[in-house]
Amino acid sequence: MSLDAILQQFRLMLNQINLLWEKAQLYYLEIPSEALAMQIIIMAIFIILALTIILSTGVMILRIKNNLRASRLKKLESTWEKILITIVMSDEDDKPPAIKVSRHNQLFFVRYLHRFAERLQGHELKLVKALAQPYLARFAKGLKGGYPELRARNVNILGTFGFPQYIEAIKSALKDPSPIVTMSAARALARPEYPQHCKVILPVLSMFDQWSMNFLSSMLTEMGSGAAPDLRKTLSSSEESNRVRIACTEALRSIGDLESGNVAAELLGNGIDSELQAALLRLLGQVGIPRHRAIIIDHLKSPHFIVRIHALHALGQIGNQDDGAIITQALDDKSTWVALHAARTLNQLQRRDLLEAALQSEHSRAAIIRQVLAEK
Repeated sequence: MSLDAILQQFRLMLNQINLLWEKAQLYYLEIPSEALAMQIIIMAIFIILALTIILSTGVMILRIKNNLRASRLKKLESTWEKILITIVMSDEDDKPPAIKVSRHNQLFFVRYLHRFAERLQGHELKLVKALAQPYLARFAKGLKGGYPELRARNVNILGTFGFPQYIEAIKSALKDPSPIVTMSAARALARPEYPQHCKVILPVLSMFDQWSMNFLSSMLTEMGSGAAPDLRKTLSSSEESNRVRIACTEALRSIGDLESGNVAAELLGNGIDSELQAALLRLLGQVGIPRHRAIIIDHLKSPHFIVRIHALHALGQIGNQDDGAIITQALDDKSTWVALHAARTLNQLQRRDLLEAALQSEHSRAAIIRQVLAEK
């Protein structure tokens, strides 16, 4: 067919469309407005009905497809579980027999191994790690794309199966814009055998303002005493946020780092934030020595009741019976909680005589004193 013939057919089609449009215009101009409104409603109903049928059909197709996929994956898991149990229960060496997995099932296979490995440790875990090794490169590539939750899961898998060969890939995930990915990378890197990773984790710790302080400090604690110098350095830096410094303080307290006692005592004299003061006093209560008593006693006069409470607690750990008179003054504190901790500190330092004397004098905190004396 020549080009002229094609153009001729196209012109005829346009003419037919224009003719139909003109007839439709004439028709709707002549009918009453009530009939026009009714026809528009009927057309809308048919359109909505057609869309509903299309969407319902699509949902049914997706549901059937997902059910079939779930059934297939469940059968695969059942098959793999039997093989894995046989492998981990056998006396095989560090190279278990390979499991044949088709390419489109490899990612799912490693994710299943990751769930399976949560129940294992020692030699059994080493065997499962060996099975995952051939497929980890695909997860390393997956750190650069996809949604944040998927990238975080890939980091967790590399953290479980990919040490030490994929350490650099996990470190690169610390620069990810998503906090959940960055936290997954930090958790994967925080290992006692790699305390040097503390230097790369601490700079990103400020991203986790919404995370539990106990979680952050426990993650830092996992790196052990080898990370203590970096933790002390970050704690001493006034450029770091208070939250990061508190996390370092709590980690040093859990580690029991004796050298951090002097750092804490020095910082307490610098007029820092009250929450950080309280954390440093908790640290001194754990690793402090008698010569730190003076700085602790100074904080019994702090305007913040939380600081006074932790100062009393620290004094109960490293103080002596001669501090009883100073602690007794705290029984008159305007905060009931401070008075309660003062009474418990006197009891801890074996100064029940001062508590009994205050009770006999009908002290205003007699109920608290009586409660503490009754405690074991």
